[in-house]
This record gives sequence, structure tokens and C-alpha cells, in this order.
Amino acid sequence: QVACVVREDRSLDCWGNNTYGKLNAPDGIFLDVEVADQSVCALDENQEIQCWGLDQEEQLESPNGTFRQLSGGGYGYCALDENQEIQCWGKNNLGQSNAPNGSFLQVSRGFDHACALSTLGEILCWGDNGYGQLNAPNGTYAFISSNENTSCAIDENGQAICWGHDYYDLIFQGGTSLAKAHRVIERMSEDCDFRIRFKDTDNELSKSFKRKVLR
Repeated sequence: QVACVVREDRSLDCWGNNTYGKLNAPDGIFLDVEVADQSVCALDENQEIQCWGLDQEEQLESPNGTFRQLSGGGYGYCALDENQEIQCWGKNNLGQSNAPNGSFLQVSRGFDHACALSTLGEILCWGDNGYGQLNAPNGTYAFISSNENTSCAIDENGQAICWGHDYYDLIFQGGTSLAKAHRVIERMSEDCDFRIRFKDTDNELSKSFKRKVLR
């Protein structure tokens, strides 16, 4: 129900439903912005995190320090700090904010789970496992993305692998490649983007449910 972007001048622009003040983005220069359920957090020019919106699960209580990457989902967020360690905050009823120790390259938060890519290229996941979201495959990976009850990753051979609930596909968009999940990427540019979407063949999910989980 809300979307935010970092504009070319590095300011923030948000639009959609302004319940809980989600559209009241702060002034300043920003590097990244993440929208979760009823809240928004952004990484500013000093690599510090600013959050606004609903705070019922302390999802606005971002940690102090400097960070290199930010990911939001459900009622919480995770961020990768300058020491390549993960810090999570917000809802934690299923352990989704209990980040593992270690050194990481990337973190991605779903609704009630999160996954991270270690400096060794291995995937670690934590939180809810009701749909097998924590059953990450073995191997070496280069990219990971989590959304709702599903995660997908790109392995060292350029193959997309997904686990968790089966109603999503991993989509490659932008750059020079475009493929569905479980296809091998033959060519990838540096600016290639990724996203998770509902499978086209899935007709069992209601429109209201899709709006809820893609919010």
C-alpha cells in the first residue's frame, strides 16, 4: 500500500497510503530505502538508519552505527553493518530478529524469516519455518532474496534455486538477462536486477491475499 524510492538527487519520495505517517519521509540525502509492513526505513548519506511509520513491534528502533545494506519485511528489518555483521530489530515472536553470528555479504528479510549470504557464499536462514523457509540448499551462492514465506538464491553457476512456499518465482529484470526460477543465467550484466513474483499458473490465491503479502 506504499512505495518509496531514492530519487536521482538522493532525496526520498514515497506515495500510497499514509496510514501511520508512512509517506512522511525525512529530508536529506539517502543511499537506500526499504518498505516493510506499515513502516519504512532508509540508509542515509552517513550510512545511518532512519525509520518512520508504525512502531508497534519496535520496528522503528533501529540500531546505532553505520551500515552498508538494509532489508525490511513483515514488522521488522535486518541490516549489514560495516563489520559485515547482521543486526535485526522489530517483531521477534518466531526468532526472525535473532540474527546469527558471523561475517556476511548480504541479508534479506521476508515476513517472519530472514536469510543471509556469508562471506564464504553459504546461506543461513532463521525465524519461521512453517513452509520450509529455513531449509536453505547447500552450495556456494552469489545473491539471495527473501519475500513472505519464500527465498531464492543465485548459485555460483548462475542457476536460480528457491525454497519455502511454492507460490513464487524468481525473476531477473534489467541488465542483460531475463529468466524464470530454475533456469540457468547464461549472461548477466553488472546492473542486473532481481525480484520475486507470484507464479502465473497459481490461480488459488485471492487478490486480497496477494495484495497483503506483496505489500
